[in-house]
Amino acid sequence: MTSSSLQRILVLSALAVLGCASEGRPTRVAADEGRTPVTVTGPGQHVARRAMLEVHASFWVRAGSARATADAARAMATFAEQHQGWVQSSSLQESGVSGQVTLRVPPETLGALRATLTRLGGGHGALREQVTRTDVTDALMDLDARLRVARATEARLLALLDQHGGALADVLAVERALAEQRTHIEQLESVQRGAQGRVDLATVEVWFEREVLDMRAPLGQQMTAAAREGLEAARSVGVGGVLFALRVGPALLMLLALAALGWRVAKGLRASRAK
Repeated sequence: MTSSSLQRILVLSALAVLGCASEGRPTRVAADEGRTPVTVTGPGQHVARRAMLEVHASFWVRAGSARATADAARAMATFAEQHQGWVQSSSLQESGVSGQVTLRVPPETLGALRATLTRLGGGHGALREQVTRTDVTDALMDLDARLRVARATEARLLALLDQHGGALADVLAVERALAEQRTHIEQLESVQRGAQGRVDLATVEVWFEREVLDMRAPLGQQMTAAAREGLEAARSVGVGGVLFALRVGPALLMLLALAALGWRVAKGLRASRAK
């Protein structure tokens, strides 16, 4: 390679280093990750959205037990599957008092999800919701531009590498610059995929919590809630008793059979001694 080729290598290497350095600067995408998402606000705009839907006031009717809370969590998983989404995380307390589910679903399904949560909350409409908008159009366009520059630099380095001749040190310098540039491109592509994923699928966090009955509520409402809790407790006790019997029943029958056999043997021995 000639001295001019070596100068071009140094210039391209400097561009690659500058590109990698710019990667360390915080972008809007990174700054927006802690904010909460929502809708596409205009033509050609990408909007990351994160909806937080909490069910409190109306859910004490439907989530009065661990079984009811688990049923609600399963309903959220079914909703995500039906709308080409998925469950990112799920957490339920053993007591069944509360639970939390994080979904990734298309942004246009938030209306249907809101209706499902209202139904799970007993239809009383006590659904608390927080939805915020974050426009990431500029950040995505910046990523696209940086990727185009990085790939163009990679192409120029490949063209230099294809030129035969020159010192071995020059060839090794081009290969090092090419490896660094490809690493830089992979990092940019990873950031781009993450940003695009937050646009394509909204992140929805749903909390289920049984609200304690307000003693200032009408007497009829308190009596209805108390009766429902009593029936649920009776059902739990009954089911627990049946399960306990099924678990210990076979072993208990075996012990009784052994005791009866021992009693008969002992009785036979006493009868033989009496003779």
